[in-house]
Amino acid sequence: MKAAVLHAFGEAPVVEEYAEPTAGAGQEVVEVVAAGINPVDLLIASGRFYGPTPQLPAPVGSEAVVRRADGSLGYVSKAATGTLAERALVNVGSVIDLPEGIEHGQAIAAGIAGLAAWGGLEHGGRLAAGEKVLVLGASGAVGQIAVQVARVLGAGRVVGAARSAGGIARLERLGLDAVVAIEEGGEWGERLTAAADGGFDVCLDLLWGPPFLAALGAMAPLGRIVQVGNAAAPEVGFPAGALRGRNLSLIGYTSMRLAPETMATTYRSVAARIASGDVKIELDELPLEQVGFAWSRQADSPHRKLIIVP
Repeated sequence: MKAAVLHAFGEAPVVEEYAEPTAGAGQEVVEVVAAGINPVDLLIASGRFYGPTPQLPAPVGSEAVVRRADGSLGYVSKAATGTLAERALVNVGSVIDLPEGIEHGQAIAAGIAGLAAWGGLEHGGRLAAGEKVLVLGASGAVGQIAVQVARVLGAGRVVGAARSAGGIARLERLGLDAVVAIEEGGEWGERLTAAADGGFDVCLDLLWGPPFLAALGAMAPLGRIVQVGNAAAPEVGFPAGALRGRNLSLIGYTSMRLAPETMATTYRSVAARIASGDVKIELDELPLEQVGFAWSRQADSPHRKLIIVP
């Protein structure tokens, strides 16, 4: 079969012939209908991932819409083998049935990105109706879904912060209560505090680094900061009093830690909203042969969900 194969950490995968997967106990081979490329895939391929890393050479990719032996379609967020391939190996019971009326690309967008957005706000941030929400890094795929999901979950005020001019324009079209441009060396921290309108109750942080530090000063007492990604910086230092002074909670979140039943329920929730048009996300579909191009686009933050079709 053809697959996007990683030969060395820190390099991009190459499309080539690779051995067919063979199912063991509790596993099944599925046909990959469409797969997504995510920041976590690039992190795993860098060799610096905090979780397990594959033995090389190996196909890459985490999520996919797959066709099982009985012809039914489903979504899988983590396969036993890389999903940027014509076929993959999955654990029996790990495939979530797709909701009616959803397109393959939409089903992928509802996956890793959608789970991070919805799960981060609902399960991580425990968002309650009427609360004020800040999304740091709101112009990316996760962020765009998150600002819309916040409305679906009943947020009273939603503010998005982004680092690029194109990202700002994209967010402004989503009808947020405020959009803040993150500018290096600028006064955007003050604008963020002003946009908080008394303080944010929940912050979904996809950036870390200086944006996180600015968000600390814009949080309401008892606010919850949900740490999901670190696109701006892998590390940051801050005074302990910044958390204690307002009784803030700093919560690390990854959908990989959700119970299978919770993950399936959360996936269906966001997938249904994307299928209905309540939550919109821009998609780009590319053939497997262009995975190298798609890989470089993902590294440059494409501000849309990249879908690979084998």
